[in-house]
Formats: sequence, structure tokens, C-alpha cells
Amino acid sequence: MNHNTPGVAAEQLNSAQLCRHQLILFEFRCQTLAHRVRCNQLQFIDAVDMADQAAVWSGLVDLAGDDLVQATMARAFMQVPRP
Repeated sequence: MNHNTPGVAAEQLNSAQLCRHQLILFEFRCQTLAHRVRCNQLQFIDAVDMADQAAVWSGLVDLAGDDLVQATMARAFMQVPRP
């Protein structure tokens, strides 16, 4: 195989990089939603539902797995005070 020809390893690396970038963006969006909950702009359950639906709709759950998506959401929303 020519070193300039992308193979399976290159495709897997690109997929791993894509997954990482999508998770970083998802975490940022979850933090934004959590901030909106803290500012009383959104209800907690609505924000969590929005984040979950976005992860499913975007394919992130299929790409990264449900456990990693849930852990990312938990990190963002654990800072929200409970009534």
C-alpha cells in the first residue's frame, strides 16, 4: 500500500477525530444549556431532553455510544443547583 493512499487505519483515525470533535462540541452545548437552566431561562428537564435529543438526532449516540454521551451530559448538568 502506498503511504499516501488512505486506508482503513486512516478512516478509523478520521472517525475517532470526528467523534472527539463532536463530543467536545456536544459538551460545550450541554454547558450552555446548563447555564440557561441556572439563569432560569429553561427548565432542567427540558434542557436535558434537548441535549439528549440532539445527541440522538446528530448521530453522536451511534458514533460515541450512549454511556459516553450520558457521562458528558452528567458533567455539564451536575453543576445545576437542585430546588
